Amino acid sequence: MTYVQGLKHAGAIDLFAYLFAKASTLPSLFAVLVQNLIVAFGASVMNNWPMTILGLTSIKHATVYYGLDSGAFTGSVFANIIGNNLGPHFFPLGALAILMWLGTMKRKGLTIGWNFRQYRPTPIPPPFFLILKTRTRETQKCTQ
Repeated sequence: MTYVQGLKHAGAIDLFAYLFAKASTLPSLFAVLVQNLIVAFGASVMNNWPMTILGLTSIKHATVYYGLDSGAFTGSVFANIIGNNLGPHFFPLGALAILMWLGTMKRKGLTIGWNFRQYRPTPIPPPFFLILKTRTRETQKCTQ
């Protein structure tokens, strides 16, 4: 939480809240997709736990200061959850478990090179877009 508080003082929560609010003005499918990509990128750069807290705090901030409606709020929360689960798979620094696993394998004498990890994002897009489409339909039902 200290990490997130430091980012808050640096203006990260304001920035993410602004980005989430702007993204929520897009059509629902694109709004959730853009927010997913923002959060996934953040989770791939830093660990997904701080990004989850940062994302949820930013969504709360966007709701208070930018007036996200209930549908946009729900879509943002799900985009935060999905993005934080997918983000660490795009870049190995995002998940501490991946780094620990690679270290353990190296100590056991098994080195896993980048050629193995470069194919990891390949199976992710189809289920991602299926979940995104389903989630967008459910969010639209909630706002009607």
